[in-house]
Amino acid sequence: MLGEVVVGMGETLVGNYPGRALGFTADLLDGGSGAGPTLVSLPSKRTALRAPGAATLIARSDANAEDLEQYAAAGLYDSVTLQPLVSTPPDYASEPLMGDPGARTDMLGRLTGLGKTVQVRARVCVCVCVCVCVATRRRRRCSAPGHAGDG
Repeated sequence: MLGEVVVGMGETLVGNYPGRALGFTADLLDGGSGAGPTLVSLPSKRTALRAPGAATLIARSDANAEDLEQYAAAGLYDSVTLQPLVSTPPDYASEPLMGDPGARTDMLGRLTGLGKTVQVRARVCVCVCVCVCVATRRRRRCSAPGHAGDG
């Protein structure tokens, strides 16, 4: 499994903003080796896209439309927000995923566990997108059609 985590919304990652995401790998083949995830890159994205206000509505394209002109392909779906996303520089110094090794290990372990669960239940390798709300640290699975998750 290869995972990438960015500060803010996942659109920062799929929008091809300069820099790297926090990257990790984990062995999921045949139940995995039992070892935890391995950190492979530290983040250097200069942009974090955030939803304005307490809540916003995000619409994503239908999986059946991904081959149409002007739609992202290969599982990268266009997102349309009710209000424009706010672009801010990420504050990596205060981000627990950077400054707290325990929080980072816990988060990457949970993401690896989610990947294992999806792979076992689906019996195939699948794309899993997870949105982490930085303010509350609550996880929600991506609701994009064709992705593993229930919103």
